[in-house]
Amino acid sequence: MIAAGVLLGGVSFALVQNAAERSGPPPSGDCAGGSRTRITSAKTDLPLGLADADRSAGSPVVLDGIARYGWVGTHSGPHWRYNACTADGPPLVQNADDTVSLGRGGSESDIWTVEPTADPGTYTIVGRGGCVTAGSPGRQVKVQECVAGDAAQQWRFSDIG
Repeated sequence: MIAAGVLLGGVSFALVQNAAERSGPPPSGDCAGGSRTRITSAKTDLPLGLADADRSAGSPVVLDGIARYGWVGTHSGPHWRYNACTADGPPLVQNADDTVSLGRGGSESDIWTVEPTADPGTYTIVGRGGCVTAGSPGRQVKVQECVAGDAAQQWRFSDIG
């Protein structure tokens, strides 16, 4: 199964967490069952994650944030939804200002198209009017105009169980 999700934005993030907190296994009892995916920037090799451990709607999705929860991708035809931690977790959404965060879902804002790029093993995550684009570590990811070959818009997916 190919799963993809990308988050972009502009929220500050304190990089004081240790590596185990950002990318280690989720706390005991969290994210049990199912197959979870890590989404990693092809440009920086850093994962999409959360600005903090809050998995509620409105939580910013950042580059090199807390990625231990993973993403559960489900699809219908060419359209994908990515939920944090479990299939019932809050979905990855594109906000009106084109930032990416966790949301409530149930609208076009949580529907993504994942398309292969010319670089084998990488994909673009396409939202309304653009591609999920990696910025600086700790910054909220955004959806920006798609640019062919832009490594900041290319993502890799890997199974984390």
